[in-house]
Amino acid sequence: MSIEQIFGVVFIIIGLLDIAGYIAYLTGIKLPISFWKLKPMQDRWGKIPGTILHFIGYVVVPIIFGILLLLGHQP
Repeated sequence: MSIEQIFGVVFIIIGLLDIAGYIAYLTGIKLPISFWKLKPMQDRWGKIPGTILHFIGYVVVPIIFGILLLLGHQP
């Protein structure tokens, strides 16, 4: 397994953990981890746009980047 593939797996795991965090956040379950940048982004951009930007930056981008690394694309 190459270093790119290892990083790809790590990025996908991070994205999936953030999805689990969002599910817990939306259902009201308190987890030992939190989104410490979510509140400042919501304050700056508004509740819905800030949440969307946070979701894209911390869930979508890592998963896409991880998939690209696993498929062999070089950054």
